[in-house]
Amino acid sequence: MKDQTPWTGNAQEIKAQDHKMLEMSKILEDYMEHKFDVITDSDWFADLVEEKVQKILDVQLNEIMDKLREEE
Repeated sequence: MKDQTPWTGNAQEIKAQDHKMLEMSKILEDYMEHKFDVITDSDWFADLVEEKVQKILDVQLNEIMDKLREEE
């Protein structure tokens, strides 16, 4: 079993291993969704997003203003 890959063996073993992998995948997915919810629902995340968006807007505004000055 130690040297066996998850996809070798008899049909019952493969089905059992597939079921375990599906269970583990679901547990991992639930955990990650919970962590993402905790992060994205927090105030510091909202502040961080706002700060980053403002920086991007500032850079784009500066680029536009520079182009307008060059055209004058």
